Amino acid sequence: MGMEDGGPRPISPPHRWVKPHPWCGNLPQLLFLVSSSLPGVILSLQEGSLCSSLRLIQDIAILFNTIIIFLMFFNTFVFQAGLVNLLFHKFKGTIVLSAAYLVLSIAFHIWVMNLRWKNSTRFVWTDGLQALFVFQRLAAVLYCYFYKRTALHLGDPRFYQDSLWLRKEFAQVRS
Repeated sequence: MGMEDGGPRPISPPHRWVKPHPWCGNLPQLLFLVSSSLPGVILSLQEGSLCSSLRLIQDIAILFNTIIIFLMFFNTFVFQAGLVNLLFHKFKGTIVLSAAYLVLSIAFHIWVMNLRWKNSTRFVWTDGLQALFVFQRLAAVLYCYFYKRTALHLGDPRFYQDSLWLRKEFAQVRS
């Protein structure tokens, strides 16, 4: 079934550079390990300038993990074939949770540092801070699950080459 008989138009072949990169598997793993292990280190240290630096490193690691996921999206053949909505629909949980976890982490870290700035002699837990802490930790668990799942799914070769699955999705978008 070709273009002459009204069938689906062929998708252009992928560029030479459209393939999964090895660094996409190792760098996110390292950043993920850093961002997930720092809260325990920070809580064990209690406070100080080192804790403030570690909080900043954690937030930067979460941000870089989100950037890497988007770079992995942009590197797929699906993205380059124009099916951006398919990628975002398929991985919207990860995108939303990454943004929510980053915002909750930054809010929690700012709140803790603000309370410490006002009274550095004792550790203060307000009801609001405790609620934010619970939501941030809950988001952390969900973020860990969805991030790992997305990283594994983006390793699927279907995302990096033309396939029957992709042609069906492309046909559904066009109709």
